[in-house]
Amino acid sequence: MATQKIITKNNYTISISDVGKHLLINSAFPITIIVSSTGIPSDSEIMISNYGTGLVNFISDNTAIIRSSNNELSISNQYDSVCLIKLSILPENKVV
Repeated sequence: MATQKIITKNNYTISISDVGKHLLINSAFPITIIVSSTGIPSDSEIMISNYGTGLVNFISDNTAIIRSSNNELSISNQYDSVCLIKLSILPENKVV
C-alpha cells in the first residue's frame, strides 16, 4: 500500500520523494500540481486524489509531457483520482 501525503498548498511540484506515494489534495480552493520529470525514474507511478472541493490543475515544468484522456489537465470532482506514470518511451516511438 502506498504511503499517503496530504497536500494543502496552492502550488506543489512533483519530486522524486513522491514516487510510489498517494498524494491527497485537500483544499476548497484551486491547487496547481507542477509535473516535473527531472530525477523521476522511468515507469514510476504517483497517485493523486482530490479530497477537497477545489479544482486540481496540472501543468508541466517543461521537462514533462502530460498526456491524458480528452487532454484533461485537471481533477474537477471531489474524490476523483488520477495516476501519473513516467513512461520510458512514448508509445508512438516504440520500436517493435
